[in-house]
Amino acid sequence: MQLRRDRYTTFDDLRRPMDFVQTYNALQILNAKAMYLNSGLVLPVNQWVYLFVASYCIYGAVKLEGLFAAVMVVSAFIMLYYLAVVFTIFAKIHSISEELLHSWRKEQQNSFIRKTLTSFKPISIWIGSYYYCDQPMVLSMFQSILEGAVDLLMLG
Repeated sequence: MQLRRDRYTTFDDLRRPMDFVQTYNALQILNAKAMYLNSGLVLPVNQWVYLFVASYCIYGAVKLEGLFAAVMVVSAFIMLYYLAVVFTIFAKIHSISEELLHSWRKEQQNSFIRKTLTSFKPISIWIGSYYYCDQPMVLSMFQSILEGAVDLLMLG
């Protein structure tokens, strides 16, 4: 495999259907183990703490004056940047694996490989046991941050 900027090339033996099935199955197992460790507590707490702190930083940036307000603005940007980057990457994992499975399912004429590919689910990063990261979830996360900041401004 050769990696270059914005494109890569692979050898023909890496594009065989059985190799893809084995590799994707290994990725599913790795994802299941990672989600067992992280999705129950680590990711939800991470998400909610950053949402809470970002809302308060926006509130503090608007309400306070001087140097402390500037620190709150910088903190709010750091929190929002972290949330945007990390959860967008998590959302891309789902969409890319979905596109990958769709393209492989389209190509295959072998019924065994096609059935195996239809049994595969896209790889997703789960937050708790109720939802996974996708693009609408990232947007709703930012909506809740802004609503929280506005609610704090209305109360204060």
